[in-house]
Amino acid sequence: MPAAWRIARGGMAHPLVLEQASQYPQGSMYAQNGINTGRLFDAPLVSANCPMVVAGTVCEPGNPSSYYTWATGPQQWQQSLWLNDGTSVIAFEAPQNISYTVPNDPAVYGSYAGVPILLQFNGFGNLYGIPGSCVDPVNNAPVQCNVPNARYVPLFAIPDGATMTLPNPSTPLMVKALNAEIRLKNLGANAAACSSMTLAGIAPPTGGTHDPSDSADSFYIGVKPTVTAAPKVIDGVVQP
Repeated sequence: MPAAWRIARGGMAHPLVLEQASQYPQGSMYAQNGINTGRLFDAPLVSANCPMVVAGTVCEPGNPSSYYTWATGPQQWQQSLWLNDGTSVIAFEAPQNISYTVPNDPAVYGSYAGVPILLQFNGFGNLYGIPGSCVDPVNNAPVQCNVPNARYVPLFAIPDGATMTLPNPSTPLMVKALNAEIRLKNLGANAAACSSMTLAGIAPPTGGTHDPSDSADSFYIGVKPTVTAAPKVIDGVVQP
């Protein structure tokens, strides 16, 4: 572990030196938990709060309204990773909470029908907060979530076309599922009824196949454009 670092304060970088670096050699077991500065203050310490005033002694404020700490170490939570564009650090937007009222249809949404819930939007394709429960992955029967191999699934799906609004800044959103699944129920004793089921035949579509890259085809999509600049929209997000 290095004996000196630099810490930012007031827009400036200041050196932070470990006075007894020999106590923390590279790979030392004593450094596995990292090093913490303790409380740091943005104003000079004075002797006014010391229980016994000795010349040159300074102490922390009695009830500080704010203070800082700085730590480093080999663990992930003791380090910082920054993404930059080559010249400056790229800012990330925090997730946003969205209020959504579940459609008032008890047959589909059960006890949540007509109830407002709070969802979290983490960017394109990431909308969290739909309540759920656990099922057995073998037969999709409801089980407690602490059962081994239990699978957590949402209680319902937000219908395609549902609209929401991001609060900051106010941005309209339209919901559309990127993927979906169908979970089949185990019929148990009634499974024998499946043996008498008949399936209606489905005629294949007529008209042949189409090649959208063929200019002679009625489904031709046109000449591929020449891209000369960075994309303006990525995954539904307008780029700066």
